Amino acid sequence: MALTKRTLKSMATKERIRNVALNLMRTYSIDEISVQDICSKAHVGIGTFYHYYKTKDDIVHEVYSEMDAHFLKLAEEAKASDISAYEYILRHFICYARFLTQTTVDFARKVFSLQSKEFLNLERPVYTTLIHYLQEKQKRGQISQELDITKFCVYVNVCLRGVAYDWCLHDGEYDLVQKCIEYADLFLAGYREMLQPAK
Repeated sequence: MALTKRTLKSMATKERIRNVALNLMRTYSIDEISVQDICSKAHVGIGTFYHYYKTKDDIVHEVYSEMDAHFLKLAEEAKASDISAYEYILRHFICYARFLTQTTVDFARKVFSLQSKEFLNLERPVYTTLIHYLQEKQKRGQISQELDITKFCVYVNVCLRGVAYDWCLHDGEYDLVQKCIEYADLFLAGYREMLQPAK
């Protein structure tokens, strides 16, 4: 079913509000930005803002929720096919890259410029899906009991953020998915034995 003009206009208005807010967050913390600041630059009324978002924080959470949805889908697919720990981690790298490259480099820059602690939140699916999958593999004896899974998963995501940030600095001039695969191989080389079935 084709979207109506009214629906398309509504979607465009929400996207404009979101983009303005994310642009402001590249310079200011979310606490320094008022709803009025966002509305003025987006050329919308205060009521329009609250039609789409209850608070400024909702805009930030929306971005992270979209990222998390990608990892939840990956976890479902991996569980269904029961892939190896190594393959799952590789797909985790690829999933991160694909989320950031689905729009523009500028969008990725906005994501990384958000002055938010959500990147460090271990309760987000970007962490929990990987942690739970590896814990299950460890319980089955398919990876070493010596692997500190939580610490390992933090390292994985720190590595990912570093590669993605470098891609932003290079204005997206290289293939982020391919680069993430390369870095995943390099990173995982040091854990290859631990990611094998326990002896």
